[in-house]
Amino acid sequence: MAKTDWRLTDVVKPEDMNNLGQEINDLRSDLSNIDVPPATLTKPGIVQLSSATDSEVEDRAATSKAVKEAYDRGSKGIDAATNAKAATDVLAGTVATQLAQKAPLSNPGFTGTAWVNGNEALHKGNMKSILEIDPTTNLVQVTVGMGKQFATIQAALDSLKKFNAGPRQIRVSPGHVEPNMISIVGFIGGSITIQSDTFDNFTVQNTVYLNNNTATIYLDYITIEGGNIQAQNCNSLFLSGVTQRSGTGLNVSNSSLIYVNYCEFSNLFRALTFNSVALATLMGVKGTGNTTGIISGGSIVMLGNQTTITGTTPQEKYGGGQIFG
Repeated sequence: MAKTDWRLTDVVKPEDMNNLGQEINDLRSDLSNIDVPPATLTKPGIVQLSSATDSEVEDRAATSKAVKEAYDRGSKGIDAATNAKAATDVLAGTVATQLAQKAPLSNPGFTGTAWVNGNEALHKGNMKSILEIDPTTNLVQVTVGMGKQFATIQAALDSLKKFNAGPRQIRVSPGHVEPNMISIVGFIGGSITIQSDTFDNFTVQNTVYLNNNTATIYLDYITIEGGNIQAQNCNSLFLSGVTQRSGTGLNVSNSSLIYVNYCEFSNLFRALTFNSVALATLMGVKGTGNTTGIISGGSIVMLGNQTTITGTTPQEKYGGGQIFG
């Protein structure tokens, strides 16, 4: 052991230096052999820094860069939703002002039954209305099916004006089969609802395509066969009672708010895909036999109650996408 009681009159001997060097070497060896385990959620330890924003590991700590990237992505989504809502509010105010300047259908200048094409009332004597307008709610309603106003959903959509501050509703006879693609593009303001007259689904044998809509879109009680639902650049999209058991599944991109309620997506290659979606909320969504259940690319996906959608790969995340719940 090295000498520790040195005095000014002592003479340093070689063995004193050797003992001191030996103790330094022993200390270095002891420090090198200290075993510090990796940190866990319950025990302290070594933690590695990481700048990844799409990792699920729990033994690494996020850097400021990773936190800022996640924050920036969330902020962009919130800004997109805020801007879309502001644009819709401005348009709704403009359209409401224009509608207030129109003569109401009850104006004495109208006689007989008002015939409505789009949202404009044209006097046609007693001809049956093509569109029915509820004077209390400004609801524009059309019907589709055998013996109804329109034979196809697409024809009903084509009859609607692109700009409208109020609700528009297409009621489809249960059992109706739509053979061709449905295109819902460029509708601004208000809302559009496509739903069955009852809780019995009607069938679409092709793709439902949505693009560039600030109008809120509701798709209710639809069975998709031979196609899928593709939506991009939409403000708000609500799906309820939708069933799909073949094809590629729901695919939504560059949109603000998506709500999927009590739907089934089974035996699909990709059941649900969200790419650059500010917020997608799933409630009561089920599905089995999928290759991939849920994909989140740069999106925030919230899984609500009774959501049990599975796949060979249950979830896939990339580009900072997150799935919670």
